[in-house]
Amino acid sequence: MSTEVRLQHDTAAARRPGLILIATCGAQLMLMIDDTVVNVALPTLGRRLGFSASLLPWVVDAFMIAFGGFMIFNGRIADLFGRKRMFVAGLVLFVSGSLAAGVSRTAAMLVIARGVQGFAGALLAPAALGILATTFQAPDQRRKALGVWGAATGLSGIAGVLLGGIITGLLGWRWVFLINLPAGVVILAAIVIADPLNARPGKQSRLDLIGAMLVSAGLVTLVWGVLRATAHGWADTATVISLVCAAALLGSFVLREARVGDPIVELGLFHRRSFSAAIACMFLAAAGMYSMVFFLTQYMQTVQGWSPVRTGVSWLSFGILFMVATGLSIKLTPKIGTRGLILAGGLLGCAGQLMLLRTSVGGDYWSQLAPAIALMGAGIGLAFVPVYVTALHGHDTGKSSVVSALLATMQQLGGAVGVAVLASVAISQGHSALARTHDPRLALIDGFHSGFLVAAAFMAALATCAFLMPSVAEEIDMEAVQGL
Repeated sequence: MSTEVRLQHDTAAARRPGLILIATCGAQLMLMIDDTVVNVALPTLGRRLGFSASLLPWVVDAFMIAFGGFMIFNGRIADLFGRKRMFVAGLVLFVSGSLAAGVSRTAAMLVIARGVQGFAGALLAPAALGILATTFQAPDQRRKALGVWGAATGLSGIAGVLLGGIITGLLGWRWVFLINLPAGVVILAAIVIADPLNARPGKQSRLDLIGAMLVSAGLVTLVWGVLRATAHGWADTATVISLVCAAALLGSFVLREARVGDPIVELGLFHRRSFSAAIACMFLAAAGMYSMVFFLTQYMQTVQGWSPVRTGVSWLSFGILFMVATGLSIKLTPKIGTRGLILAGGLLGCAGQLMLLRTSVGGDYWSQLAPAIALMGAGIGLAFVPVYVTALHGHDTGKSSVVSALLATMQQLGGAVGVAVLASVAISQGHSALARTHDPRLALIDGFHSGFLVAAAFMAALATCAFLMPSVAEEIDMEAVQGL
């Protein structure tokens, strides 16, 4: 069967778009929750498995390094060898890694299992968004599907904090990982029954192994360097060496991609102003959101002394406003375009971050935290879907997994860089404040306030970046919407 006939046959065979939406967005939600759910459980599992203070951060770092480092390479693998095939392989490997993490008896075993989870996630995420993009190709259908995807992505960070507190408190830390087993079985059943498009490019393409090694090594080194900067500062020798090596590796990758016949990433993608600006917006949105989640969670537990469960429940207003704003963005995109929504989202997020400057020791949740969290939820909700729509606009389906991988990579890098930059600022300011006040909690508050100012700058930059992109606005075909 020719490639063209196979594509037509497979497209027609995608009779269950609802199941495909459940499987792909469910996989994204599971992955992104796993990226954050462990944070609340860290103190407990650290005590139970005998983690040293220096090794404990690697429970999070091992996942982030593998996830961010192999995303682009694995996205290309999905485009070359079939997205459904790589989706299933990534899902099975991820669930296996979750099982290994849940039954770990030693610190080393858990860190290795988290690395396996991260690599599997880097295979699963671009394949999932690639499947979604090829299944829902009509502009209005894709916009609605990306709305669900964006909601899953944006809610995952908050859901991870909430579930992490509840699961750790009620079931124990092992279930933070074991909960992925039943979720994985449901997702696997949905994708097998739905039988989505598994097409490969029409022309014979080869995998550029040298380019793959360069980009993976460069991204792994970059993420490791950024994460090390969080703990040791940007002037640390190992941090500087890793960032210089990352720049050399990624620079070599770019030079090679300009010469090879079958590049992993076609540099022409970045000639599209819409795509380049959307990539920058994703980085800035992730930097602002994840850094706020990280520092505000620390404030709730360290300064306020709240339990993990209360900390998790405190983020509900973010989730509610995020869902409402996501729904609005889907409806408003064809009317006012993506640029206006990203601009509004950035400004709302910036206002929310600035409101956190009112936080204090023993401060009231409803007057100091709830309004800021709600504004941030509304801002990210308005911006996320338009960023995805803008990035995917105008690309053929053969590039969807690579485009998806680049977006996911920027999300991971944005989160890592955002937390690292804010940590550096907050620690420096906190030390200065401690010398003045001699009160650890007041010093922490002072450091957090400096971090929130930087996070506000990230969101302001997101709003500014909206002016650099063309505004995508397409009319809704109501018959197609009803068919979704």
